[in-house]
Amino acid sequence: MADQIVITEKTSQAKDIRAAVGSRYGDILPAEGHLFDLLEPEDVVPAWKRWSPILLRPEGLYGTRPVEGRNKAVKLKAIREALRSAKRVWLATDCDREGQLIGQEILDHYEYRGQIMRVLFTAQDSQTIRDAFARAKPNSEYASLYAAAVARRQADQIYNLSLTRTATVILGRGARGVIGVGRVKTPTLAIVCKRELEIRNFVPLAYFEVVATANVAGGQFRMRHAPQERIVRRELAQEVVNAARGFEGPLGVRVEEKGQGPPKLHDLPSLQKFCSSRFGWPAAKTLEVAQELYDGQGKKIITYPRAEVRYLPESLIKDVPRIVAGLRVGKSFSAIPVPEPLVIRKGARGSFYDKGLEGASHHAVIPNVDTVDELREVWPRLSIDEKKLFDVIARAYLAAIMPDFRYRQTNATLDVRGFAFRAAGRQPIELGWRAAFPDWQPADEKGEDAQLLPALRNGEITQLENPTIEDKETRPPPRYNEGTLIDAMQNAWRFVDNEVLRERLKEARGIGTPATRAEIIGGLKKQGFLIAQGKNIVPSTHGENYEDRRTLSLRRDHLRGGGRSRCAPHLPLHRLPDALWVGFSHEHPGIRRAFCASGRTEDLYQDRRKRQQTPPRLLRHLRHPDLCLRSGQSADLRLARRYDHPARRLRPAAADLAAVCTALGGCARPRPGGREGLNSSLPGIGEQRWKNLRSELRLLPMSLPSKKL
Repeated sequence: MADQIVITEKTSQAKDIRAAVGSRYGDILPAEGHLFDLLEPEDVVPAWKRWSPILLRPEGLYGTRPVEGRNKAVKLKAIREALRSAKRVWLATDCDREGQLIGQEILDHYEYRGQIMRVLFTAQDSQTIRDAFARAKPNSEYASLYAAAVARRQADQIYNLSLTRTATVILGRGARGVIGVGRVKTPTLAIVCKRELEIRNFVPLAYFEVVATANVAGGQFRMRHAPQERIVRRELAQEVVNAARGFEGPLGVRVEEKGQGPPKLHDLPSLQKFCSSRFGWPAAKTLEVAQELYDGQGKKIITYPRAEVRYLPESLIKDVPRIVAGLRVGKSFSAIPVPEPLVIRKGARGSFYDKGLEGASHHAVIPNVDTVDELREVWPRLSIDEKKLFDVIARAYLAAIMPDFRYRQTNATLDVRGFAFRAAGRQPIELGWRAAFPDWQPADEKGEDAQLLPALRNGEITQLENPTIEDKETRPPPRYNEGTLIDAMQNAWRFVDNEVLRERLKEARGIGTPATRAEIIGGLKKQGFLIAQGKNIVPSTHGENYEDRRTLSLRRDHLRGGGRSRCAPHLPLHRLPDALWVGFSHEHPGIRRAFCASGRTEDLYQDRRKRQQTPPRLLRHLRHPDLCLRSGQSADLRLARRYDHPARRLRPAAADLAAVCTALGGCARPRPGGREGLNSSLPGIGEQRWKNLRSELRLLPMSLPSKKL
């Protein structure tokens, strides 16, 4: 048996490494993704086999067991046998967090104690692989990357299963099926449902704009009335028209020369967003095509596609001339006027920025320097879609080393008897990087802002004619497509009010990872929660019902300064763990650690004890055994209502209300012991008293007991 082996993530990777280094580093054995699963809760604690609303957190970590499936079993057996005699292991799995986990979990499961070297490469051509083996480092240097992967997996197991079981038991009474809750899946569905509700509840506002034709010595152009606020009454717009008819006056003209740098290089989310908008591709297709360009047989012409940043290390500046020369051999790229010398931009506003790569496993997606010379031979082997995607990546790279786009910005203003009119135009001086995108026109250059203005002089007299009123109407926000939904997932902090959580989500780059977001969206489609509507994604009826049952359509008044009330729906991005606090805080004061993956960084237990109180009169009316998420628990649930308003009005948190109102207003159905439902065993609260309580809790209309209790 060999005294050293190489472990890869998949068979194609093993073939590429074998072609690059032969057997110099020992036998090359492929895995097939994850070869181990975590144990199920009932495998750890037999009592957990029965579903109940408890925190499924073992004393230590969940153990692992081999994944079932003949092909994976065969590969795992080969690796296990080789490890018995191997003194050194070369881990050559993907260079991200998940790749680290896939390889190292095998070694940990079998308690391997030999030397472990980590091989990292961002392209799969022979030269890159040979260089990666030459600079391999001890695997111990990547302990934090492995710890992050283990923490993510363990937290998902605890968080997802605990919340799924709790939601199913508590919220799913009287309904069939499981109410699944996922750390990424659930907020993703909520984001789409929130947008759909915004569209359905949108009330268009009619308004009016006034435009007129301006005449100067050099020609004509259109000017538009620019009020500070929209005109919503036609008679006011008519006043502007009357003032503008036949008006003559001096123009205020300001001309500036401006420059605009190129767009950033692509990471996977930006590629998915671009391809969804340009080609109508699902996010999964973009990743599939990119993966084929990365490791497809006879291709390998781009770097690792699951990139999470849009910068390159400064060490890759030396490769720029070679990549440019290789690209310009092709017909489609030879027409792009790449300058000499090339423009190298460093820092946050440029493309080469070492600090921007801190904490990231991969740099931006670019053409592979070691295969770009073979592009002429590879090109005929590419499919139409592969050519489209490579064209996007290559043009972005060329644009990054081209000069700024320079243009002349002209702004003209006219005071028409106290009404301001304006016009704007942009004349290109030097295309620069825009020459790499001849068919592209940005949104801010469409419409009247893109008009070519005649030669204008400051103070020149102009005459207005044909002033007209245009009827306009506000529009609802657009529905998500897969690209914009991935962008929303990446910027999920925008949906969160809590500053601590916002910063945590920014730091984590949103929910999900570049490699998993497309899979999450695809999973929601397969489960029937989301459906495609043309290029857009909308929630299905099943998805809407799921979200309604889970959030109970609750709203909460936000009382801010001056006593002004604002009502807004809440996304359950971090509220659901808050609700579970009711049942978990007594047994698990360290609940924060269990839900760290969800972004809950406060210590919920301690925080609530310090800042909040339990209103005694509320507890007096809520002493009901079904409010206790743990059998036999005290009726004092520490509901923790806030008293921070000066008038000390009760403002319960939305998620806590979800737990309370599910118990109070849940479905009435026969129950063991002869009880016919929750209502029959509630304490005697009169109808008016119930209405007052409901009003005090500030609930939206929902299914609550209407009969006298």
